[in-house]
Amino acid sequence: MENQDRLTPIFHKYLNNQCSPAEVAELFVFFRAGEDPELLRSLILEQLNKPTGHISVEEPDDEMVFERVFNSISTHIELQAPDIQVIGKRLYYWIGIAASFLIVSSISLYLYYSAHQPLNNLGRNKVHQADIVPGSNRAMLTLSNGLVIALNEARNGELAKQRNGIINKTKDGEVVYRSNSNQANAVNAEFNTITTPRGGQYTIVLPDGSKVWLNATSSLKFPVAFTGAVRNVELRGEAYFEVAKDKNKPFKLTVNGATVEVLGTHFNVMAYSEETKTRTTLLEGSVRISKGDKSGLLKPGQQADIDGQNNIRINEADTEQAMAWKNGYFKFNRDNIQTIMRQLSRWYDIDVAYEGKIPDDEFVGKIRRSVNLSEVLKVLKMSNVHFKIVDKKIIVTD
Repeated sequence: MENQDRLTPIFHKYLNNQCSPAEVAELFVFFRAGEDPELLRSLILEQLNKPTGHISVEEPDDEMVFERVFNSISTHIELQAPDIQVIGKRLYYWIGIAASFLIVSSISLYLYYSAHQPLNNLGRNKVHQADIVPGSNRAMLTLSNGLVIALNEARNGELAKQRNGIINKTKDGEVVYRSNSNQANAVNAEFNTITTPRGGQYTIVLPDGSKVWLNATSSLKFPVAFTGAVRNVELRGEAYFEVAKDKNKPFKLTVNGATVEVLGTHFNVMAYSEETKTRTTLLEGSVRISKGDKSGLLKPGQQADIDGQNNIRINEADTEQAMAWKNGYFKFNRDNIQTIMRQLSRWYDIDVAYEGKIPDDEFVGKIRRSVNLSEVLKVLKMSNVHFKIVDKKIIVTD
């Protein structure tokens, strides 16, 4: 009874966009914890059966609709809205990914205007016409002869033939190289480059069977066939590697003047020019990192950071954070707003500028990369951060 007396008015305020950040936090934390599913049931059904002159419900079966709504909410809370904690200036509260993205949006799936237009006035924030969508699978493949292929526009099947192999695009949208065994030992290897733009990502299978996931604003240069004693590739940006095992042919990755050498392993490398360090995170196997006269050996669960003075520092890694982009979400671990905005700039293809003092809040938590930019900004605005959007430029203000 105490829970109902407390949360029912908050729920109604939520539907009318009148909740404070603390109330939004309380609401989502309560339901995510599953403390009183019957209260959530009654609140949802109350809204479904609420008479109004603007809403028509198409032959509702309350129990059936509730089960679908409740399951949808549970799924979103688990997958879309692991908690985000904003730390700084005495802000210690937990918030979901964005108000209206969970409970209200699930309810509104079943409520329509008579013209079958989605309902907007149950507290669901309207998406601005200029809302910015997330990135997608986009990349350009530049062949050794200068030919450029837009991979996201190319048809599935054979893309090109080269002396050392054949390039195919699978139905899953991956690029796969097959070496020509008759030319595998050719002296002069041909090199191709795959490049992702801002707002793009792509997956490629190299001639040796190694698989590489490229994050936005990244490029990988590689041979059409690994003809020598070493499998050499070059990276700019960020990529996750699952290297095929071959004890007779080490796999060497060159990135920002450093070398990552492996035989067969899984690791992530983040080497954006706008970041202050190059970071290699090891998931499986072992890798040796070297730059200049310095080197280090990584074990699974460790990461190596190389700074501007070529110092190599090895620490225990937050592997979940390192793999977050590849697994479809952002993960923040006491990250400041500038670090976060650089990630958003790359994924949402936006420019970022700052006005006034840069906020010093830190953020901890996750957000799916599949949501529109407005949903991410709603979360960040729960702190002391404010935004202005001008075309595809985000201006951060205090």
